Amino acid sequence: MKIDILKNKIVLYLKKEYTKCFDYNNIDEIELYFKEIILKLNNVLKTRLYGFYTLNIFVDKYYGSVIEIIDENEIYDLDEINLQINIINADFLYETEVYNKNDNYEQYLCKNKIYLKLKNNPSKVDMLKLLEFSKIIYDTEDIIFCSKKI
Repeated sequence: MKIDILKNKIVLYLKKEYTKCFDYNNIDEIELYFKEIILKLNNVLKTRLYGFYTLNIFVDKYYGSVIEIIDENEIYDLDEINLQINIINADFLYETEVYNKNDNYEQYLCKNKIYLKLKNNPSKVDMLKLLEFSKIIYDTEDIIFCSKKI
């Protein structure tokens, strides 16, 4: 698991090994799981997360999930966490600087950056190499709109 702490949101990167037991159709189960995660983040971040949060859960069949936890700055109760959950099926892109002719990827060019889209399930080693030399792009709509397939 990787955590990015940004100005108004926390982003969790969960590989599919962590999420293979999820039933994304069971919102109650997901809500309970992420309330526990937020409580654990309170201990790790030495802060107190409470109030209303929007969870945007981007699900990719090859990587797993990326979860944006967005603080909506609405406080109902200092001991309560309320969640709005949005599940988005996505095909993640991987931003890289190197053009790599490979049958396992579709490649796109947008604003002088190269993006890879997986065409099939990579081995663990191939996935680790990809993650080491690229940046995961989970909200891909703008990139796909402006890109050209290469």
